[in-house]
Amino acid sequence: MAWPYMLSVVMIVLIAISVVFLYMIHISRDNFFMSIRDKEAPIIRVTDLDIYNDETVTVHDFVTECDDVSRVKLSFQQEIDYSINGDQIVTIVAVDEVGHRTVKSARLSHVFDTTAPTVVGDPLIRTVRGESITYKKHISVNDDHDPFPTIEIDNSEVNLDEEGTYPVHYTVTDFCGNSQTFDAQVVVTAPASESVSDETINELLDAILDQIITDDMDDLHKVWAVYEYVRAIPYSKTDYSFDYKYEGYKILRDQKGDCFGSYSASRLLLDRLGFPNLSVESDKATANKHFWNMVSLDGGKTYYHFDATHWHEWGTVKPVMCMISDETLKKISDEHKGTHTYDHTLLPATPYESMPVPSDIPTIYGDAY
Repeated sequence: MAWPYMLSVVMIVLIAISVVFLYMIHISRDNFFMSIRDKEAPIIRVTDLDIYNDETVTVHDFVTECDDVSRVKLSFQQEIDYSINGDQIVTIVAVDEVGHRTVKSARLSHVFDTTAPTVVGDPLIRTVRGESITYKKHISVNDDHDPFPTIEIDNSEVNLDEEGTYPVHYTVTDFCGNSQTFDAQVVVTAPASESVSDETINELLDAILDQIITDDMDDLHKVWAVYEYVRAIPYSKTDYSFDYKYEGYKILRDQKGDCFGSYSASRLLLDRLGFPNLSVESDKATANKHFWNMVSLDGGKTYYHFDATHWHEWGTVKPVMCMISDETLKKISDEHKGTHTYDHTLLPATPYESMPVPSDIPTIYGDAY
């Protein structure tokens, strides 16, 4: 009887040992295989980051890829100092469950941006009754850090179906919350007696540009080509509407017109080429009012004066009025009875010096500059 009893006890003990052994294998399986197979440190890739003002980041924002057979813990070797204005090097540490470490560095650029966007635009937006206005085309916006600031337009007081003068308000805000406002007036006048479609206008513009613009021209030479073409159109005093599309088309079609026609034709051609340009009106009495343009070659950051009117009464050699500064314009105006006096607070200031005339312009156009 003793032997069967002893055998039963032995069997029970062996079974218990087996169960415990299998359980221990089960609970330590991950660590067991990990210790055999995980012999490499984590592979991580990091990226540089830019933040502004009160923004913060986590270690995971820097890591674009993390590869390891086991779980990986990410941390900063040293906490970020958010008081630093500028660049700092951030060290990222990756540790897997076995203890293998990988250390990578990235750049954090922390910018304290309190500068609002700059906004310049047409102080007077002229249109005709019944026409629509693309308001954003009348301003240029630039910001140090935000390439696409938000533009809000309040045109709630504008009535395009009734002649009159109405206020329009722009508010431009960058992604840091810095805002700048710009106020303009919309002047609605009666339409021209003759109407012309945008398609017809663009056909004429494209035909002219095909004639005066070549593939090897840089932006400055393109603007000069427009200036020389419009300036060559003979001056003819006519009654005009304030429909710049029609008046610009008419002077280009008829090859004669006054200063409003020259301004309008220049605006149409410059718009078609994609150059930001503004409208300038002299502050003289209505009977002697003069119109010209301001043009930018750098996306609206810097403007120069551009007046392609054919000044027939100024003699054979006329002053250059393409890409000129406020100082040069004032000198010309003073020499010609205040032709170009205007409210400087409404428009952007130019650089002090005029843009130099390209050396090949006299050769191309045959005038003494």
